[in-house]
Parts: sequence; C-alpha cells; structure tokens
Amino acid sequence: MASVNLEPGVRLHDTEAVTKKVVKVIRQTPGVEAAISINGFNGIMGTLDSSTSAIFVVLKDWKEREEPELSVTSIIDRIQKAVKSKVPEATVRIFSPPSIPGLSATGGFEFKLENMAGAPLKDFEGKARKFITELNNDERIASAYTMFNSNYPQLRIDIDREKVAAAGVQLSDLLSVLGSYLGSLYVDDFTKFSKTYRIFVQVDEKYRSHAGRLGRFFVRNAKGDLIPLSSFVRIEKTAGSSTITHFNGYQSIAVNGMHNAAKGYSSADAIAAIVEHAQKLPPGIGVAYSGITLQEKEAGNAALYIFALSLLAVFLFLAAQYESWIIPLTIMLPIPAVMAGALGANMLAGLLNDIYTQIGLVLLIAMASKNAILVVEFAKELREKGTELIESAVKAGKLRMRAILMTAFAFLLGIWPLVTATGAGAASRRSLGTAVFGGMALSTLLTFLLTPVLFVLFERLRERFKGGEENA
Repeated sequence: MASVNLEPGVRLHDTEAVTKKVVKVIRQTPGVEAAISINGFNGIMGTLDSSTSAIFVVLKDWKEREEPELSVTSIIDRIQKAVKSKVPEATVRIFSPPSIPGLSATGGFEFKLENMAGAPLKDFEGKARKFITELNNDERIASAYTMFNSNYPQLRIDIDREKVAAAGVQLSDLLSVLGSYLGSLYVDDFTKFSKTYRIFVQVDEKYRSHAGRLGRFFVRNAKGDLIPLSSFVRIEKTAGSSTITHFNGYQSIAVNGMHNAAKGYSSADAIAAIVEHAQKLPPGIGVAYSGITLQEKEAGNAALYIFALSLLAVFLFLAAQYESWIIPLTIMLPIPAVMAGALGANMLAGLLNDIYTQIGLVLLIAMASKNAILVVEFAKELREKGTELIESAVKAGKLRMRAILMTAFAFLLGIWPLVTATGAGAASRRSLGTAVFGGMALSTLLTFLLTPVLFVLFERLRERFKGGEENA
C-alpha cells in the first residue's frame, strides 16, 4: 500500500495529477502487477482529504518473484527511492498492510498521543512533532510519522446574530441553509432496479467554489421575504485541521511507524523505545496504544507463562504415570537444551523469535518428552525385573534406538517442507518448521547421550530415598 500526501488544502484535481505520476513509477517497478489509486482518500486515517491519495499495489505471482530482489521489502525500498527522486513534490509512504487485517491501517506500530490537559491544538501538535522527531533519532525505530496537520486553509464564517434577529430571520433557518447548500442534506430514498438509493441535496460545485458566492444563497424571514446570506455573514481566512480525532475521550494525534529490522531490532524493541521517550513528554500529554501494538503490549510475556504452564502440566502427568516425583525429571531435564537448539536453528536461518516459533517451542515440550519416555519406560521395566541399574539404562537405549530413529526421521522429513517453504505464508511456515526441526534433531541426539545417564542418576536417588539401599 502507498499513501500520497501533498501540501494541505491542495485541490483534488492537482492531487490526481501527482498521483498518476506516482502510480506510473510504481507500475514500472519490477515485480509489480498493477496499482489502483483512490484520490481524495487518506488510507492511514480513513478520512476524506483532497490533498491525499491511497494506492493499493498488486504484486506479481510468487512464482515470478523468487529472486531476493523481488521480495516485498526489496520492492518497497525500490519504490520509495524511485518516487522520492521522480515525484519530489509529494510525500509518499510505502508500507505493508497489517499482519492482522482490521486491527491497524498499516503494518508496524501504532499509538495515540492524547491531549489530556486540553491544550490548544497548535501547541499539542508542536509537542507531538517534537516527540516524533525524538523517536526518529532512536536507532531502534526505522520511521515514525503522523498524518495529522493543523495547517489546512479554512474559511471561518462569523454570523452577526443581531442583524439576523433584526431582519426577522430564524437562526436555525440560516444555519440549515448553510449546512444544506455548502454541505449536504439527506431528504429521502427512492427505489429503482430493486435497489434503494439515498437522496442528498447540495449546491452544484461551481456555486461553492468561492466565498463570494454566499450572496447567491437566500433565507426567508418571518414575512416570507428572501434575504441574501451575505447580509448576515462575514468570512475570514484561517487555518486548522481537516479532521480532529478523539481517543479515550481526549483529542488525539495518531502516530504510525516501523521498527528498525535492518539493524536487528524487533517490534518489542520499538515499543520499549516509545515507552522510554514517553516518560519525557510534558505533563498533560498521554500515550495510548492501539491496533496490533495494543495487542502485543497486552500480551506482554504471556509466552513465558504458557511455557511454565506446559512444563508443569507435563510434569504432573508424568508424576501420575510413574507414581514418582523424581522420574519425570529424567524425562524433562533435556527440554531447556532442546529449546536452545530450536532458537539456535532460527538464529542461524536469520529468523525472528515470533509467535510461530513460540508455538513450535510448546510443541517441542511434548516431542522431547516422547523420545525420552521411550527409553525411560523400557529401562524402568528392566530395572523392576531385577536387571542391574546401569545395564538397564544401556540396554534400553540400544533396544529403543530403532524406534526412536524411525520416529525422529519420519517427523523431521515431514517438517522439512516447512523449513524450505517459499511463496505466500512462507515466513510463518519457516519460523515454525525451522524451530521444530532444530529442536527435534537435538532432542534425538540428547535422548541417546543424556537420557540413560539421567535415568541412572535419578533412579539411584529414588531408590535410596525410598530406603532401598540394599537393592541399590
């Protein structure tokens, strides 16, 4: 997606001409199939604005973009550089859509600055822009920006209420004429071709293009005479915001941006940077998160609690199965090393520790335990039959080797297509597949090297703890 911004108040006709130049540059970029523009629409704020345009960029099929230089990030960088040099009169921002459609207007972080002290809008905007400048100077943040602008040229209508009363005109009638002619007024519906259409009344554009045309608008007084609005209205030029948004009941300015992935920073690092700089904001200005950023911040370290709960559940199930508090430790102690192997595989592949990786880590808790159970269960049966402790562990490892290797190879071969995935959704599949593949490979190795040793240590400890010194 792309957002085209010109100087505040630029006519829609001029915006359309500049947007056509931007669209031409985008369509000439390798990897782009088409570009669709909507003039007069601010795609980030979701508002109508004659000086902005939204462009939706359609890329070519994955099969035609297998080269690294035709990836999404590469195409975005190429378009950004080309537009900056060929269309300098416009501010063009290229960005990916949000990973969860509907939660944000763009990919990246999103938060609101709140005017909690009710400061003048100009002062509030100045403090907000100073804050955004500080964010852009932080290496953890690639870009931070706002679409808010209070410099739109406007006309202020000042009504002389004394003249209105003296002329016998109802103020409500005068305001109704102004609202209907200059804005619009819904009057009725009609049905045609089995569809219902709404009817709005509004003066034609040529009668609304100049402030002096107010002399052609008339309002009736109590006697039924038509009086021109210019008799009661004075027009002054001023500047202001085209749209004033509110969040949590306060005037707000939305800030969007991206974390600096090029330098290895994640979205969590960007949020941490925002929190740090927000502490320096003047009194009366608050920060409220929204969209995906709000979801990420509320989730916080929930993954750690999920891992802890998963480990506890597995431990309790194993304790119930073996009727022992010690034997489950034999099975579960290698799990941290298995997770380290999963994260190491992701790091070697240049992948982030995202939600898909964390799902893979939870899966590995079960898979690593399953491999160890195959050895421990058999060794425990041999020990109960009177086989010497070390011999039980060694024999169990040898006898279960084939079953463990068959299971491991089948699982790893099944996961491999995720590790080498390409095309739509490849990022999520690779994050999940690489983590599970690396963790499972290390788990298989530790099952043969570490599990028999742990079984001997903990089983000896268990037997001595239960008073079975003579048996040990």
